[in-house]
Amino acid sequence: MSALIKPITPFHLISALNDDYANKQVELKSVSKGSVGTSIVQLEVAGVVFAVEVGLAVETIPYRKPQALPRSHPWALGLIELRGEVVPIIDIAILNNQVASVVDKSSRLMIVRYEQMVFGLLASNVATVTYVPKIHEGSHDELGV
Repeated sequence: MSALIKPITPFHLISALNDDYANKQVELKSVSKGSVGTSIVQLEVAGVVFAVEVGLAVETIPYRKPQALPRSHPWALGLIELRGEVVPIIDIAILNNQVASVVDKSSRLMIVRYEQMVFGLLASNVATVTYVPKIHEGSHDELGV
């Protein structure tokens, strides 16, 4: 690790994610031109389908209960240790103002890396990789995914 890169602690990461999501929530609801010609992985959270670019979605692992973070945001479920790295776990449903995700035997954690950040997203279902060849607007059924 370079001396110029300061590691991001889980507490700072959670705060930064909260600010980023609040600022970009409207933008995230529309299909971005940047997603053209991109492979995505779909994940279902509380009945809503989200897409994560394949390069960002590092792996999907079975759910494991995170260690709770006191005085944190409700969507920050806690931390897990994954091969020596501390990973914050996020419930996108709560972050998206929905009812909290129900954890059952099919629940998964999608590990995402973006720049210096790594975090896990709680998902009730993760689909196969899909290629998005061109821009479509409308429901995910119209996307052919």
